[in-house]
Amino acid sequence: MSEDESVLKRLEKIESMLRKYMEDEYLQYIRKILGSYFRLIEIYMKDGRISPASIFPEIKDEISRDIVEILFLRGSMNTTEITRELRNRRGSASRRIVRERLQTLVDRGVLDCVEKKSEKEYMVSEHAMRRWLKVLGIDIRSESPDGKR
Repeated sequence: MSEDESVLKRLEKIESMLRKYMEDEYLQYIRKILGSYFRLIEIYMKDGRISPASIFPEIKDEISRDIVEILFLRGSMNTTEITRELRNRRGSASRRIVRERLQTLVDRGVLDCVEKKSEKEYMVSEHAMRRWLKVLGIDIRSESPDGKR
């Protein structure tokens, strides 16, 4: 076998290995995670922090953004608890305004509302959670490249 043929065979073998590398599901999964990581860095550089409000640019008013962030951080809460948290953050908060904003967020699908006894409890909706997880690069349908949970 000539030297040229030997070099060609080695090149073909290298190309074959590279093709296998580029098609590997696990490596594609790692690339996806790295892409999400760089997206998070970009959000952090732009906004100075990574908050759920960054994921919902359609939410324009500050009170609604604070409500979404509070519920992401604290979990489900009723109107009184949310109003108290807003007062701690902002210095003041009207219960009436908070109720209006909560209803708007429920109507937009960002929050869910469950009535318990005589009060309503609000939590981040599954739609909003999926959107947040997508930005983080987490596919909740399959947590691993082979589809196993």
